[in-house]
Amino acid sequence: MHYKSIQTGRAIAALMVVFFHLGGTIALEKYFGISWFGHAFSFGHAGVHFFFVLSGFIIMQVHMDDLFKPERIRSFLTKRCIRIYPIYWLIFLGVFLFALAIPSLRNNVPSDIGLILKALTLMPLDKAVVGGTGAPVLIVAWSLQYELYFYVLFGLAILNRWVAIALLVLLPTGMLLGFGVGNFPANFFWSDWLVLFFFGMGVAVLVRRNQMKFLNPIAVIGVSIAILVATASLEAFGDAGEITWLKIFWGIGFAGLIFGYVRCEQAGRRLPLLMRHKSVQTLGDASYFLYLIHFPLISLLCKVAVAAGLTGIAGASITFILIAFACVLVSFAGHLLIERPMQKWFSQTFIPRGVLAPVASQ
Repeated sequence: MHYKSIQTGRAIAALMVVFFHLGGTIALEKYFGISWFGHAFSFGHAGVHFFFVLSGFIIMQVHMDDLFKPERIRSFLTKRCIRIYPIYWLIFLGVFLFALAIPSLRNNVPSDIGLILKALTLMPLDKAVVGGTGAPVLIVAWSLQYELYFYVLFGLAILNRWVAIALLVLLPTGMLLGFGVGNFPANFFWSDWLVLFFFGMGVAVLVRRNQMKFLNPIAVIGVSIAILVATASLEAFGDAGEITWLKIFWGIGFAGLIFGYVRCEQAGRRLPLLMRHKSVQTLGDASYFLYLIHFPLISLLCKVAVAAGLTGIAGASITFILIAFACVLVSFAGHLLIERPMQKWFSQTFIPRGVLAPVASQ
């Protein structure tokens, strides 16, 4: 079933990350140096948490019937690769070549061919060695490394029931034993980021099997929003404590939102008009393109804004609004003109007839 609330969630998650990076960039001294822009939109980093919970929900919702059926592993992995790689490669290479063409930007991209190939394949990279987020060229690609790892884990569960059970035991056990706080690669393979995918998968199981019907979805939504606000406030103003616990709170909040809104749709309740609006639904489809392209666009357009003489709070505010709109418009155009036709071609070419599905929505 196609849920409009899930599409809305994808759009919101992408916009949260855009606002986070845009606010943080405007706060830099070399641009506008207005620090409160960074603080005001610091909550946007949780867009990645939301993405991971949504991804866990979508994958389990779409592929639950593939579990423990090894003959379906090829189709699953092919669909996942088509979803992730083609547009990632295109944007990665576009940004890489653009940086090479500008002398002042050349030092921002790697010259090591081996590192470039690893980045293109989304192999896990040690950020202590690579620097930054652990993803050269496209800094947001660190999250795609986890996304791909999740696909591999789910693929292993498709292969065998006992493998799935072993993973359900070994992964949480390793996290509890602290494997994820060590050095690379243990801190990648037992990372607490995986918890967020599990939350999404759990919600998918509940709604597919029509469990917990006694819960009022509106009440669940309200409690979930309260948890999210409390978690954001704790991060911003309080003692955040262990990062793992924060991820758990974000995961519970976002999982509750998904559960509540999907339950509303299952019950035939009308979602708010904004959530049903075609532009929001289209932005949900374009969310991956937006996620990949927004940071290079922000960096470029902030330079243009400063060169154009925009200064102060007024200039920063105008820049924020214009760049946010530009990111959305570019993502619409990129999705409709590039990403969707590309995915259609790859799907028709590499996925056997009879198992084709709208890959972009998965």
